[in-house]
Amino acid sequence: MTDDATGAPRSDPTGEPPDLPGDPTAVPGPVPDPLRSLPSPMVDRPYVPAYGIPDDLAGTLPWSWVEERLAAAETYWVATTRPDGCP
Repeated sequence: MTDDATGAPRSDPTGEPPDLPGDPTAVPGPVPDPLRSLPSPMVDRPYVPAYGIPDDLAGTLPWSWVEERLAAAETYWVATTRPDGCP
């Protein structure tokens, strides 16, 4: 039997999804210890003139807030830039 959308063969003719190991509702724990030794990212604000972004860091969130959300997320995007700020 094949999958109607792709024509690829199904491993289970009933169309049921395969059993995957582990608990699909489990939320991963904290970042492993080897990565804990890395320094936290530098807190900064973007420079966007006349956009109303404060110059000080009041109201910024701690890195632990980000870690908790990344650990619990199923999917997320990570973007980096070169030292000159270009992607």
